[in-house]
Amino acid sequence: MAADKGSTGREEVELHRGNGSRKLGAKGLLMSLGLFAIAGIGLVVRGPAGGFMVVSGTLIGGFVLLAALVVLGSSLRPFRIAFDQSGLSVNCEGQRFDGPWDQVEAISIERLMTQDERYALVLWVRPGVPMKNAPTFPPNGARDGHVLCELSDIRESREEIALALQRFAGAKFRSPTALRGTP
Repeated sequence: MAADKGSTGREEVELHRGNGSRKLGAKGLLMSLGLFAIAGIGLVVRGPAGGFMVVSGTLIGGFVLLAALVVLGSSLRPFRIAFDQSGLSVNCEGQRFDGPWDQVEAISIERLMTQDERYALVLWVRPGVPMKNAPTFPPNGARDGHVLCELSDIRESREEIALALQRFAGAKFRSPTALRGTP
């Protein structure tokens, strides 16, 4: 991950959404087309006797098509997480923040409380700084963290993100152990 010159001419880092959901949605579209084709072939070849093939192919194809459209639609939502020396800009997962680092209490990579090793980028803003959605991290509400995204949805590695945040956010980027138990 390289720092690029942003629209302001300053050096900035922008995280990129992975292509996993787009690929899954495209595969779903192709699968639904195949199921509709099977239903059509069943109707042409077997006529009314192919009713089960036609009905099941159409119903399953319709369900797969709907699921694929939902996945594709979610992958087209706005996504921007960018930061530079002066601050952070976020527009993703329903979260919006665009401000200087002095409005940020902390930003951290946190392990989610799941059985598998999933990590998220979590933002803690200073009191009084407006956020669109209520804090969701941790789930018990001991602190007011906003999950910006899961790192599995980001192209850049956890290590690349950590290095870039250390560089630009400085002391605002904290290790997960430094944040535990603080009010």
